[in-house]
Amino acid sequence: MGSLAFNWSDYLTLANQLSSNPDQASQRSAISRAYYCIYHKALERAVANGHMDQKSHIGNWDVYSRNSADRDCRKLYDIGTRMKKERADADYDPNAPRIADRMNVQLNRANRFLARLAALPAGLPRP
Repeated sequence: MGSLAFNWSDYLTLANQLSSNPDQASQRSAISRAYYCIYHKALERAVANGHMDQKSHIGNWDVYSRNSADRDCRKLYDIGTRMKKERADADYDPNAPRIADRMNVQLNRANRFLARLAALPAGLPRP
């Protein structure tokens, strides 16, 4: 019996659960999981439309940037790259300030991203 494909939205569920913990490790992990949720959901969408680069974060966000004539693709690119930077700070910068505040912003961005992605016309982003 085969296993079901992982639901990347479960990362956002986990991020929300982690966000209720007061410790910085949980908050940093919430920032990271929220990013990986939107990254993989964006990648699934791009691959479904013919995008071939399935291993590169930059390549994934660039496909949305190349479709910048569509305002929503450009906004998804902007949110995605901003969230990528926040994820890197949370994962690698031991002195990153205001982690709890940044976590709340990251969770809000993830929800806005997913709503925009769901509303994007089926043929977008084009590879």
